Amino acid sequence: MNSGIYIILSPSNRCYIGSTNNFTRRNKKHFYELNLGKHHCDGLQAAWNKYGESLKFIIIEHCAVEKLVEREQWWMDNHRSFWGRMYNSSSIAGRPEHTPEVRAKIGAA
Repeated sequence: MNSGIYIILSPSNRCYIGSTNNFTRRNKKHFYELNLGKHHCDGLQAAWNKYGESLKFIIIEHCAVEKLVEREQWWMDNHRSFWGRMYNSSSIAGRPEHTPEVRAKIGAA
């Protein structure tokens, strides 16, 4: 099974929680965008700028595609007992909360 939940963990023990139907493709996309300095998550981009390749992509759960949003939300709701603060822009899986800054970036693109 190549679908499930992952984290990108920094040396500061902060993480980004995500879900995917293809771990390899998602991992490559995150680090490609981080290397370009154009990742959609400003907090994760700042962590990359500070820690570089010390950030680790870690698979934390395999699950069926139809369970991805449910399981991602569970990990987001319960992450503090594992890793502490998150880099995620939204606390809701599958539905980013667009801040005014994010809306401005989307509009500019």
